[in-house]
Amino acid sequence: MLNCNIKKTYENFELDIDLNVEGGITALFGPSGCGKSLTLRCISGLTEPEEGQVNLNNNIFFDKEKSINTPVKRRNIGFLFQDYALFPHLTVEKNIGFGLKNLSKSEKKEKVNQMLKIMRLDNLGKRYPSQLSGGQKQRVALARTLVVDPDLLLLDEPFSALDAPVRKKMQEELLTIHNKFPVTTLLVTHSLEEAFMLSDNIAVMDDGKILQMGPKEKVLNEPSCRTVARFTGNRNIFSGKIISKEDDHAKIKCNGLILKAPNLNYNLGESVNVSIRPTEVLFVRQDLGKRGLNKDNVFEGTLLDKRIEHSTSYTLFLKLFSFPQNEDDYDLEIHVSLHIYNKLKLASESNVYVTLPPESLSIFKD
Repeated sequence: MLNCNIKKTYENFELDIDLNVEGGITALFGPSGCGKSLTLRCISGLTEPEEGQVNLNNNIFFDKEKSINTPVKRRNIGFLFQDYALFPHLTVEKNIGFGLKNLSKSEKKEKVNQMLKIMRLDNLGKRYPSQLSGGQKQRVALARTLVVDPDLLLLDEPFSALDAPVRKKMQEELLTIHNKFPVTTLLVTHSLEEAFMLSDNIAVMDDGKILQMGPKEKVLNEPSCRTVARFTGNRNIFSGKIISKEDDHAKIKCNGLILKAPNLNYNLGESVNVSIRPTEVLFVRQDLGKRGLNKDNVFEGTLLDKRIEHSTSYTLFLKLFSFPQNEDDYDLEIHVSLHIYNKLKLASESNVYVTLPPESLSIFKD
């Protein structure tokens, strides 16, 4: 288990982290410059915090008050850097075995060969880093990190240098490898898709602080504040007030909208924010007549001419209640598959109905 409570201050930035991780993969997710990589450096010992404590499996690696600062090489923490940091003058097998100390020659060779096989590098042992592809270099770097049986694995945007097809393959391989080596892992990423695919838990960071941390589904579906909602794709955010409460639902007035939402632990008259992900906004088929409109949170609006075409989907923008004045005058961003876009003939539609399903709404205070 990792317990990390540290501070590190620079001229225009302060890292103030309270992080507790127990097993699995935890993603540190947030924009560039928010302190994700700095957090890993402080945990590993490459950067010394100014305050706090780093404790891994009841071993205190850093404690400012007790003047404890264990050297990097004695922390048994594996660190995979963005650029992999392979030794260019060493072969693949020598790179992998570099950190194996106090082993006999035969024991070292056995561990290296085992790792070569696991990483599917059997035929590349005699090659040098300059003779490897990006994906092969990453597997070598990961093998070198795991061969020493670390107590904690730190991954600093390990897929950023790979092109899309290789990145996808390596992400899948990482999950397979983690099943074989179930070491507690911290993964730094600025990709929400990557964080959700690879992690068990997500810690959303901004400006040197963790805004919310927990199981990935909870973080994405129950953001604690407006910033977390925005970072995790809840781009449709409305401010409102609770105007009624029932046993199973509440009604929230957001400007001209009256939204039915889950009845959470908020009081009548309390001000809240409501958000919904663009993928959760649904179009109502007008050919269904009253059956289509007889849903919760159905609203009529005007589709803007502004449309973003993706390979298999579209991003559309909807103005509610009034006619849009310009392409940035919209109330809802909607993400719809190409199939639905064509089936509903949205290319030629301007006036449409949409529904915001109550179960898809997130409610939060700040």
